[in-house]
Amino acid sequence: MTRQLGILLAATLIAAPACMSERTDEAADAAPTTETAPPVATPAPMPPTPLVTAAVQPEGTSTVAGEVQILPVEGDANAFRVSAHFTSVPAGEHAWHIHKGACGTKDAPVVVPFTPDGKQPGIASPVTAGADGNATAEASVPSTMLSVEQLRTGDYSLHIHEKGGTDHGLSIACANLK
Repeated sequence: MTRQLGILLAATLIAAPACMSERTDEAADAAPTTETAPPVATPAPMPPTPLVTAAVQPEGTSTVAGEVQILPVEGDANAFRVSAHFTSVPAGEHAWHIHKGACGTKDAPVVVPFTPDGKQPGIASPVTAGADGNATAEASVPSTMLSVEQLRTGDYSLHIHEKGGTDHGLSIACANLK
């Protein structure tokens, strides 16, 4: 019996380190890591590069000023979007349109009626100024009305009128879209 006990003890001593290393390897594999991956910053979307940036100039006795940007439309290289910011606009609604011809052209026809012009329905809301005289306006222009290529090769201007509606009065500000 002593001999059997000795053999059993020797076998245990030989097998124990092998079992321990297996358990240590298993424990290491199963142990959660405390390292966390650094957060990946999602880059902010870049604003589109304007195709045209034009200064808004007052007409007549007006003091209206501002800036108009012509921006590309994602997915349609022929269409564009107009984004305009105005200051010193009389409070209330004002018609706005793109006319064929540069600022100062007499009787320049409306090619993009953002608001109705009496002959065509409008495609956007009027420019609406608050008591502080500030106003913004945005609208997309389909290429069937005026394409980017036509805008680049022709003389066009954006006009803001005295009031809203189809009887909108004279232009109080204009921006040449070149």
